[in-house]
Amino acid sequence: MKSWYTDARFGMFVHWGLYSMVGRGEWDRAVSQVPREDYAGLMKVFNPAAFDARAFVQVAADAGQKWITITSRHHDGFSMYDTRLSDFKITNSPFGRDPIAELAQACRDFGIKLGFYVSLVDWHHPGYRDPAGWQDYIGFLHGQVEELCTQYGELGQVWFDGDWPHSSAPKRHPGWFTMDRPWGYERLYSMIHDLQPEAVVLNNRKSGLQPGEDVQGFENDLPGENSTGLNPTPIVPGVPLETASP
Repeated sequence: MKSWYTDARFGMFVHWGLYSMVGRGEWDRAVSQVPREDYAGLMKVFNPAAFDARAFVQVAADAGQKWITITSRHHDGFSMYDTRLSDFKITNSPFGRDPIAELAQACRDFGIKLGFYVSLVDWHHPGYRDPAGWQDYIGFLHGQVEELCTQYGELGQVWFDGDWPHSSAPKRHPGWFTMDRPWGYERLYSMIHDLQPEAVVLNNRKSGLQPGEDVQGFENDLPGENSTGLNPTPIVPGVPLETASP
């Protein structure tokens, strides 16, 4: 295990995306059943003009945080960086800048590790919910991870979310989630470890660890307690544990 991670007890996990405009959370498109084109229209007015990467990282540093993991793309499919693989991205909004590039520079200046949350779900990409387009979607997903691993310097973490074998989400939101399809994890993880040897890989699957994963995560809970019902898997011995909670 990477020594920097085992020595760094505290990190900041940041959710930020197009959904912040409506103020109902990152699942709002599915919860509110917002049509694709209506939701995509938010990009035309998205302009977080007050964003200041240095001030942002300064807050984290002053609070004793050792790393920042931020959403590169959440389930809504809106990329918060200048991806070459999609037009649905922040650099096509009125903001017009790549805040992840600015954040990466600020993290280097303050000596804080930068990590990326990567959604395995994408409600904007047509291949995600279409079995005929699945390979196209997987190529897109892996391609975005490669971009993140090559465009922003040294990374500390890649944090995956959206493959939940024990989740009730598909039943609660029928048609919005794809389950039991091949993600190509072996190839994906190998790429990350080759391109970013200091980065740890966490997959928020809540079902133990697979080869290539470095950390067992517990969302909104303490390891082993499962007080929320979201983390039924027992602690895996001998690996670092991470809890993400508000």
